[in-house]
Amino acid sequence: MYLKDFLLTLRQEYKQVQLIREIWMNKAYKERRMTSQIILSCHSIEKGLSLKKPRPGFGKQKIDKILSLIEEYQRCGYDMNHISIKMAFSVLKEYMAYQQGVGEIDTFQKSEIKKIIPQEYLNNSVKTGGTQQIKKKDITQIDKKEFERLITTRYSVRNFIDEEISLDDIKEAVKFALQAPSACNRQPSRVYVIDKSQRDIISQYLNGVGGFEDSAQKYLIITSDISAYPLSEKNQWIVSTGIFVGFLSLALHACGLGACILQRELYTTKENQSIAKYFNIPKEEQIICVICIGKYPETFNVPISIRYDVEDIVKVVK
Repeated sequence: MYLKDFLLTLRQEYKQVQLIREIWMNKAYKERRMTSQIILSCHSIEKGLSLKKPRPGFGKQKIDKILSLIEEYQRCGYDMNHISIKMAFSVLKEYMAYQQGVGEIDTFQKSEIKKIIPQEYLNNSVKTGGTQQIKKKDITQIDKKEFERLITTRYSVRNFIDEEISLDDIKEAVKFALQAPSACNRQPSRVYVIDKSQRDIISQYLNGVGGFEDSAQKYLIITSDISAYPLSEKNQWIVSTGIFVGFLSLALHACGLGACILQRELYTTKENQSIAKYFNIPKEEQIICVICIGKYPETFNVPISIRYDVEDIVKVVK
């Protein structure tokens, strides 16, 4: 039995590696790969600029890479209004201003930056990338008791009332969840809103959860964009989207929606492929989980789900 499981796992790993290779070599996925690479490179510059004392002259190679990526992106005829491009223009502008201020600007690089940034970005003060100054007093006035109440009153809910959910409420929760950190800001998470009338399409994914799924009003299929990560970062998309799901579960609760996260094996299965095909989920997106959501009844039962004591979790390394 163990040998059979091991061989199955080995086969699934091989198929996943082949999929990653295909996504990173196939021209069909080039645009998505490039936007992720632009964001990754820009975030590297942002991190450098956010240091207390950025090193004069830092990041020249990264800037060359960003310039090269934008030029290629433009040559390919891709969308120059994409958020990654807007981010890049602002990052380049702030980088140029900083290096010029400390007397370390490369003359040729400066001319290349000014050549590639549209005039409207050079003239306006709107920032879509770079850094922003934060004041301690603005981020420390948090009511810890209210946060504790939000955390401690979030449950995995398996009982919902038969009342329609507003798409605006779902979008508001997703907007909150987008503040979740992701590896180098690549934000691989995607959310597909499925109505209860389409429950049969995802029935195989819902099998074995106890029957409560029938009372859910909507289902959120959460996917992660594999094309944002090279093979050397295999499974990092799962980590980033896992963090996003944690934020989303709290955000749904804050918006008055109960939720229960359903997890299945993360390998590409026939069931997952069938769901992806029906809902036009791109091949480069891996299904991470499904969240059943609905409105709370007046009273309902939930598992106690006792948590470990904090002393069992925190280990002070000496």
